[in-house]
Amino acid sequence: MYASIRGIASARSHRASSPRVRSQDAPIAAIVKRVYTDVPEALHAAAGHSVAAHLRKLEREERVRRTDPAPALEATWSVR
Repeated sequence: MYASIRGIASARSHRASSPRVRSQDAPIAAIVKRVYTDVPEALHAAAGHSVAAHLRKLEREERVRRTDPAPALEATWSVR
């Protein structure tokens, strides 16, 4: 089990440092499509919820912002 957790942590670290993540003014669906290229599209909706949770955290830290007043899953996001 430890190897699996380590692999997930490594994959998340890789995704976080990827230039694909640094796109500005993007809706969550576009972010998911660029970041989760190795995940079947049938799972993109679930991945969108994960991305939304991360973006809300980054929003509280004032590292990203919503560029419109839409709910998190429908909003367009931008790096501050």
